Amino acid sequence: MRLILFTITLLCTIPFQGRLEAQLERIDVPSGVLRVGAFFSLGNTDSRFNDGTTESILGPAIPPVTTAESEVNVGVMGLDVGLGIVNRVTIFGRVPLVRYRSRATILSDSAPEVRQDTAITSMGDIEVGASFTLIDRWDRNEALGGIRTAVGALIRLPTGEPRNIYDPLDLGTGTGQTDLALGAVVDWGAGNWGVRFTGGYTIQFAATVEQAVRSPETPIEPAPIANLRWMPGNVLHVGARPFFRLARAFALQLGATYRVHSEDRYEYATAGDAIPGLDPAIMSQGTSSSSLVFSGGVSYSSPSAADPHGKGLPVEAHWTYQAVVASSKGLVPNTTVMRIGLRLYFGLWY
Repeated sequence: MRLILFTITLLCTIPFQGRLEAQLERIDVPSGVLRVGAFFSLGNTDSRFNDGTTESILGPAIPPVTTAESEVNVGVMGLDVGLGIVNRVTIFGRVPLVRYRSRATILSDSAPEVRQDTAITSMGDIEVGASFTLIDRWDRNEALGGIRTAVGALIRLPTGEPRNIYDPLDLGTGTGQTDLALGAVVDWGAGNWGVRFTGGYTIQFAATVEQAVRSPETPIEPAPIANLRWMPGNVLHVGARPFFRLARAFALQLGATYRVHSEDRYEYATAGDAIPGLDPAIMSQGTSSSSLVFSGGVSYSSPSAADPHGKGLPVEAHWTYQAVVASSKGLVPNTTVMRIGLRLYFGLWY
């Protein structure tokens, strides 16, 4: 579940109000304007970091297993809708459709070769939220750049397909619990150069789940199933995304994000669910983690996308590529993600 959450939500930012005529993709909506967009991402994971050391997603081979290799692909596509309800206030929502596939090869001294292919297509976790602009002094009086700040919040609902507890390679298409994500954005720029600073804190609420009671360090080890109270750790992230305007409607961007995930905690849901001699705390191993992600890409934003009275097609498009480049603590998927997005704006009232 943490892998799906990681690949879908890593490097996300909170929508905010203000003119974005040419730099990063626009993530706000002017008052009285409806934004309708489509997004697509493709992620690939073929290994993971374990306290800084790279290993198979399935963990180290434990005798009689001699080789355990796996690859995970996650494709996400969906609808992105936003509405500027009043000046400086935007409400928004995202509805994703997730295609998840994992392939594994397991070799053993005492059994034939095992090859497994798991694929799922289902709705992911829906997000709804709002943002408010605190300061907007951007691109004023024909001068490029300036400063603006905004804050926002979103709720991520557990609408995705839960994982198959009997298949260690099936991570499902959702996390199975509700999140509250709080964020802030600061844009600063001078001329063609600029940078966006982002920060956020995600509160992950507890949920009752049915899972195999084993350490995540050995995900293919046979284990009994039990009803558990899962209390996932909260997530803190900070990032910076410098950009350079090649033209008024076209920009190059780079980015770096540092992410910290606090430890997950588990306990039996009821006394009757307890398995004698087996402490569910073993499932917390490696869940406290940190990671560093680099990204790069291009974006296009037509001037009419920032001004509902402007001429021309109000369209935006972006392409980004990101990768986990380092982790010094915990279990972190070594994931690369490509993202593509297209957005159109429609004036409803002015």
